Amino acid sequence: MPTRRSRDFCKALHQEIGDDPLRWTTITAVADRLGIDQDKAEALAAELDEQGLVRVGGGHSVTLASDGWRLVKKRSR
Repeated sequence: MPTRRSRDFCKALHQEIGDDPLRWTTITAVADRLGIDQDKAEALAAELDEQGLVRVGGGHSVTLASDGWRLVKKRSR
């Protein structure tokens, strides 16, 4: 079951990338949107990558994985 911080991260990520499943953004952009520091955002992104909610690329880019999309869409209803 996703935690509040994982939902918040996915929601902020969705706000950055919109509804484009092929779009990536920087972890820094998500951190700025959440008001957290870069190190915490990178650790959270890595954790969510392991859970299958996001995909981290090159250590600094992130996008929603299928489970992350489902979580975001479920929350927006």
